[in-house]
Amino acid sequence: MGATDDITVPQDPVEFVRALFKLDPKEYQAQLLEDKSKRIVVRWSRQAGKTTTIALRALWYAFTNPKSLSLIVAPSLRQSMILGDRVQDYLASLQQDYRAALIDRQQRTVIRFTNSARIVILPNSPQLLMGYTAHQVICDEAAFFREDELVFYNVLYPMLATTARAHGREASMDCQTQGGSASCDSDRQQRAAG
Repeated sequence: MGATDDITVPQDPVEFVRALFKLDPKEYQAQLLEDKSKRIVVRWSRQAGKTTTIALRALWYAFTNPKSLSLIVAPSLRQSMILGDRVQDYLASLQQDYRAALIDRQQRTVIRFTNSARIVILPNSPQLLMGYTAHQVICDEAAFFREDELVFYNVLYPMLATTARAHGREASMDCQTQGGSASCDSDRQQRAAG
């Protein structure tokens, strides 16, 4: 377990969700939270908890990986901000002492944590994505990305590969799609019945 100003953050993602947010993830949500694959594609039915689970996963990653950068990307800024707002909602639900100990600065599209981790919310734009050295990229509605091959193969994959080599840690990409197929390759697909 890691501590930040006397606040203990569970290293296990399912325990993190239970302890900090008082939620009990369903089995398929727990599998996604615990998945250590480099690339994950999530294709669940509507209202199965994709946004909730991915928002909680983004927070767990930021809290347990100091100095990391997570990007949330969707076809438009409005869509990226839907997932970003869910992250913000969960942060707002934390007890005041946890918020004070864990969050350094909170803006609409950038969240900075006291452990120097950040979450940045961006639209799908090669020009806006270039230049970051992200450790994790969360792609929402990936099947609807414009210029998807350019974004994935020329911007995101090289960014993650460079970051992983430079920092000696695993980099990951989570994609979520609502039907159709996502553009990113997957080591594993998560599916929920329904």
